Amino acid sequence: MIIRVQSSGQYRLADGAISGLNSLDSQLQEAVTRHDEQAVTSLVYKMIAFVQTEGTPVEADEIVTSDAILPPDDLTYDEIVATLKEDGLIPG
Repeated sequence: MIIRVQSSGQYRLADGAISGLNSLDSQLQEAVTRHDEQAVTSLVYKMIAFVQTEGTPVEADEIVTSDAILPPDDLTYDEIVATLKEDGLIPG
């Protein structure tokens, strides 16, 4: 799975790591439902850090389509919520 982190690049995430990212995405959706701004912001940071540490950067000269896009880490709560889709930030 290819994940783009806005303002940071693309990362290739191995199949074994996808469940960890999906878990964080589920927690993010729950935090949004609770209107827990601090948890939402924290979880976006955790998702970005997870992708950057567990993923492998895609080379700049390699052109691939992203399967999911994470927002940059400087968005406000309202901006994060606006980027969410029905199934969160990660499809599936």
